[in-house]
Amino acid sequence: MLEEGIQYCEKRDLDSWRSNMLSFKASLYLETGDWKLASSIAGDLLKNENQLPTITYGARAVVATIKMRKERS
Repeated sequence: MLEEGIQYCEKRDLDSWRSNMLSFKASLYLETGDWKLASSIAGDLLKNENQLPTITYGARAVVATIKMRKERS
């Protein structure tokens, strides 16, 4: 469902909704153990300088959590 929502937003130029869903997707991958994909999605979101702060907070939390977990391993 999440992927369908992202595609829906892409087709209709609903960028902020798309970014919100991608941020959620990054968190989902983080919690299910796919750190590489979570980091990739979060990193892509952070590359956009015009990203809404609510999106960057979530993306930064994903990146920071991955870094902390890797250091503890």
